[in-house]
Amino acid sequence: MRRIFIIPLLFFLPALGSGQALDVNILKAKACIDQNKVDSALTLLALAGNSTLKAQLMGKCYYKKRLYAKASQYYVVADSLNQGSSSLGMSRCFAAMNKLEKASFWLRKYLALPGKKSELEIIKDTAFRNFSNTKEWNALWHSDWYSV
Repeated sequence: MRRIFIIPLLFFLPALGSGQALDVNILKAKACIDQNKVDSALTLLALAGNSTLKAQLMGKCYYKKRLYAKASQYYVVADSLNQGSSSLGMSRCFAAMNKLEKASFWLRKYLALPGKKSELEIIKDTAFRNFSNTKEWNALWHSDWYSV
């Protein structure tokens, strides 16, 4: 029975040893966001320590509330803490605000990163609905973002 508890403990030790203790408020906030309890998530995030993940989740909350300008402010903070971490979120915000040049700029930054979503996931993302029939969108996809 002890082995069951040792394995999860071993999983979390590297985070604790590096000074990056898991913030329970961030974990709870993520669960609230997944359940569309955005206001509860914002309350929990206000109690959390500053981190890239906190800024990303704040951006996601405000995006869900359709407060795109405010969401983009948090995504900028996250991106300043960890470059490239919020490029897709920024692009989605600017697309929602119909600022297509900025949406294109941030989506290009995102597509240049390793570990990105598939082309199909991005094309089908409803955030880009108004953006997808524009010259900026078409120009964006002339590059081969997925070759090795």
